[in-house]
Amino acid sequence: MLIDILPAGVRQPIYMVYAVLGVVLGSIDIATDAAWVATALAIYAYVGAAVGLVAATNTTPAGRHATPVLDALTTSQRESLSMVAAALPEGDVARYALERLGIHPPRDTLPSSVDPD
Repeated sequence: MLIDILPAGVRQPIYMVYAVLGVVLGSIDIATDAAWVATALAIYAYVGAAVGLVAATNTTPAGRHATPVLDALTTSQRESLSMVAAALPEGDVARYALERLGIHPPRDTLPSSVDPD
């Protein structure tokens, strides 16, 4: 598994360098029309897939770490998050994340073609 290849002490600086590099390249791209920046940004995006893969393989499965936070939510906070989930389009990453955490749109906001049960 990737966690054995890249321990946390190595991954964190890589993520920080990657984030700062993205800000720097984006800033240079906005400030200039240099052709090399477009190439560098393309390479940055390509490397991003590997960085994301390493990050994804080293995360806690959904629900395991979120349970204490969700248990602390008040009823009105849960209802507010449900309304946020309802406002997001189907397939939206944020809506998917909320649903994975057990926050679903209220039943009365579901389209009639969706069977809630």
